[in-house]
Amino acid sequence: MIKVIVENDPKQIERERLARRLDKHARELTANLMRISRGAGKPEMVEFQCEDLLNTIREHEEKAGIWSSAKGISRAINISRDYVPGASDAELLKKEGFEIIMRGALQLAASKLLDQGITLRNAEKQIFNGIHYIEEWRKEIKSKSDRRLRRKKASTKKNDDEPKL
Repeated sequence: MIKVIVENDPKQIERERLARRLDKHARELTANLMRISRGAGKPEMVEFQCEDLLNTIREHEEKAGIWSSAKGISRAINISRDYVPGASDAELLKKEGFEIIMRGALQLAASKLLDQGITLRNAEKQIFNGIHYIEEWRKEIKSKSDRRLRRKKASTKKNDDEPKL
């Protein structure tokens, strides 16, 4: 996302620059930790990524004079995305299904790490709920495909029934 700064206020420009750095470092660290938890990622980079994030938070506090890193980190690593204008009902079903599955999978992973049985079961329910959305999306896609195929066959049959000249 590109944000245009209309004002030439140096403090505002610096705050925006630091906010972008905060987003970048928070996302890099989070993504790496997620990859490490599934057996990939770069564990040797965690210390440096934590350091980069903390240095950016401190710099933001010093230069901006405010502590807004909690809100910034939350915004930066939130996996939910905005509504997609013009998306079909089927596409919205798919998008919602995958988001529910992702949230459930993240909760499942966190629950396993902390040995939390109750939230583990809730996460599994959430994943199954997301799968239900995906199944509904697939049914809708198949139904549209079947309708197109029937129209095509009907059109071909109609052309075959016409007398040849």
